Amino acid sequence: MKNYIFIFAFVVLFCGASDNLERKNQEQTTTAMNARATSVFVSDNDVYITGYQLNDNDEKVNALWKLFVDQNNISKDNIQKYNEFYSNNREIVAKLWKNGIAQDLSDGDKQNFALSVFVSGNDVYVAGCENTGNQGYKVANNLYITTHIAKLWKNGIAQNLCNNKSLFSTASSVFVLNKDVYVAGYEVLQSKKNQDTFNRVARLWKNEKKQNLSHENGYANSVFVSGNNVYLAGCGEYFNSSTGEIIYYAALWINGLKHNLTSENKRSAAHSVFVSGDDVFVAGIEYVPPDFSRKKPVLWKNGIAQYLNCDSICNLMSDFVDGTANSVKVTEDGNVYVTGFVCNSDRKHAVLWKNGVLEQIFDDKGVFLNGTNIIESYNSLFISEKDVYVPGNNDFCAVFWKNGAMHTLSEKPTVFSSYHLHSILMETIIKKNNKQPANSLQK
Repeated sequence: MKNYIFIFAFVVLFCGASDNLERKNQEQTTTAMNARATSVFVSDNDVYITGYQLNDNDEKVNALWKLFVDQNNISKDNIQKYNEFYSNNREIVAKLWKNGIAQDLSDGDKQNFALSVFVSGNDVYVAGCENTGNQGYKVANNLYITTHIAKLWKNGIAQNLCNNKSLFSTASSVFVLNKDVYVAGYEVLQSKKNQDTFNRVARLWKNEKKQNLSHENGYANSVFVSGNNVYLAGCGEYFNSSTGEIIYYAALWINGLKHNLTSENKRSAAHSVFVSGDDVFVAGIEYVPPDFSRKKPVLWKNGIAQYLNCDSICNLMSDFVDGTANSVKVTEDGNVYVTGFVCNSDRKHAVLWKNGVLEQIFDDKGVFLNGTNIIESYNSLFISEKDVYVPGNNDFCAVFWKNGAMHTLSEKPTVFSSYHLHSILMETIIKKNNKQPANSLQK
């Protein structure tokens, strides 16, 4: 997966920056993803949708950029720092829409992401995370992560789920039963034995308290409670001693005990869990060997894998198809719905499978990527009686589809305002080098 913000920056800097007139002509057509809907819940005919929205405040980011980054040191490394700095300092506000009316869950001072919503009685619970703004950390393969903290909002009031010992944490899913609040997620902790080692740990919080999980290295994406059983879908972690590589594989925790959905050396992930009667459904992915650059959408029913069909997308575009299964729901009459993404080298589409058949294709632009940290929407669909709700993004706006009909939640941005910041950076490069920057930077 590629970072849309990074892609735009490098296209401007390396491909079109030498022609100011051409860049100005492109300004009206170049836009950024402005908002995304991530999760939906329907209660008493009220439709609750969570998501996040990018508020363009380039004056703030530009001032910070000039203050903290050496403007006289324009190089490839500095440009990469600029991209990371820019994407990690833009204002992103966690949102809750009720029947289309927006409520801000954060003030924009720090980046916040609302990823899951659950309504119980008069209480509305939202799970997500916040970019704390603290200094980031370098982890394996020089991957740089900023510090995020898992959060739970109840009726708009935020509560942190982790303490300062956590370098990075997120709350991916929330479920409420009998006034007990369950949250799934993960956190990244620094090893006590080796300060240069970082461990990703799957987490389940019950009423804001951490619960014990067996073989907890990995991460959790989804939680579902049925009767006295608590189900947690995510990934276990396997260390290949011969190669030194960490492999993540699909796993399901039941009452804290981990069950593997694939072999430990098979790259895979579980994104969503739903229980209907005695049947346990898990949606996720398996990576395709030998290079593992593609994924296959998978639905496990009681541990048995079913690979979801992507043929219609393949026939429309190309043989290179990459797919994910992100959320699963089962109706009372036994119909199994799965949402996810199917994409090729050109485009990503949100899709809906019904009983294993690809039924609908939505014009969705895909995931939102923030800096080097991936915040991915799992398209948490909701079934209310015979109505099917799917959240997502269309034309840079947060939207949801009800039975295939699209409803827009946010306004469309008119222009990608970071263009002005990129222009300032390019003018600095031109003045310093006194030659075409695209040629000089590519060397």
